[in-house]
Amino acid sequence: MQLVQSLCLSLILGTSALSAPYQNGSVGFAADIPEDASVTASNANPPSCLISGGQDEHVWHIRFDRGTNPDLLTPKNIALELKNKHTEANGTEIVQNQGVVIDGATGHWILLHEKGSASQAFFGWLVIPTKGEQYIVANLLTTESGWRMHGKAVNSLIASIDLLDPATLIQERLTSIEHSTNLLNSLNKSTLSALTSIDQWRRITMWNEQNQSFDDIGYLHIVCWEGPPSALEEFEARNDSKDAGLIVSVQTRLVSDEAKGIVVDTIAQFWMSFDGKREQWKKQTKRWMDGAQMLESETGILLPAKLGQPRTKLRVFSENLTSMTIEAPYEVAVESPWLPKALHWVLPELLAARQDARFFWKTFENAGGMNQITTRVDTVERAERSVTIETSFGEQGVILETTLSKNGTFISQTQAGGLRIEQSSKQALEPIWAPRNLW
Repeated sequence: MQLVQSLCLSLILGTSALSAPYQNGSVGFAADIPEDASVTASNANPPSCLISGGQDEHVWHIRFDRGTNPDLLTPKNIALELKNKHTEANGTEIVQNQGVVIDGATGHWILLHEKGSASQAFFGWLVIPTKGEQYIVANLLTTESGWRMHGKAVNSLIASIDLLDPATLIQERLTSIEHSTNLLNSLNKSTLSALTSIDQWRRITMWNEQNQSFDDIGYLHIVCWEGPPSALEEFEARNDSKDAGLIVSVQTRLVSDEAKGIVVDTIAQFWMSFDGKREQWKKQTKRWMDGAQMLESETGILLPAKLGQPRTKLRVFSENLTSMTIEAPYEVAVESPWLPKALHWVLPELLAARQDARFFWKTFENAGGMNQITTRVDTVERAERSVTIETSFGEQGVILETTLSKNGTFISQTQAGGLRIEQSSKQALEPIWAPRNLW
């Protein structure tokens, strides 16, 4: 179950990844990110990512980029060239200008302290040569207080950098795509029949650093059943049809801001044909507080390939039902291997029966209100009594860690940023939320 796909991902993207080292295949490196830092932006073309940490005047940023080096310049020459493009403030001091060894490669590191600037800024450039006449540059920006408080963490991040072999990454990606393609080709009514028995309540909590405990922030009810796409128009409909497929119904209540009393209620139904080649969904979200509310609706549908349109397309309609405004439809060609939205919610249960493997998907995501096609990677690891699935989106690192029993029953999910979802029941949740008039 991937709650984050449409409800909670906006709460956690931009937060620290889980414990596994962060890996960015586009730029070509892996590193250990400090606990108080996060991947705040990433891009595949041109390859780059931004890691940020600290707060207020103590904040720091490191931007990683991969570039080409056809003239075979030394790392020192590239670092000096980058430094010379920077306009220095009066009183700038070169703190470090030296060669460094990163994962067996000899690079170069330059660190400046702009004593004459208001923020006493620190700028740094780390250049590391890589295979194929390319290089990686890490550009540091922080303040004097940021360097004083977090310089050790920044140096630890830099020291932990591992360079990733492009050929190995490509082979791993191809193997992951093969696993995903084989799973999608195996989809039918029989292979999905076990999912139609899912009917579960789940508890949603968030880690409170001040109290050192998990606070209840919501709950959800997920039900899977067999039905036609027409059932999406009436959320309770369960009539039989020759065009039956898998329907995943989800109702969620989240207290997104307890201090302000903001509650987010979502009801959604996702339909996909049993072969996974067709899908539709409909979602309604209500944000409310003290009688005021805002109602939004989202509808998605796959448009099959046809004459003059050789590729299947996804079309998504978004509407603000409060102001009666409709956004221009989002339409994009579907890329393979394509993961339908319905499977976002039950993919761990589907993967739990598989052997240890990694799966690569293309899928639709609109967390934070930005429609986009993103990549998703799921890694399955089996233990004696449980199955663990780690999930990453784009180049964000591991965002979700889902634990299931050895027979594939959902137990819990930990999300970066301190969000936790646990198996629960109506009887356990009602006493928590009924006293708050939120049941």
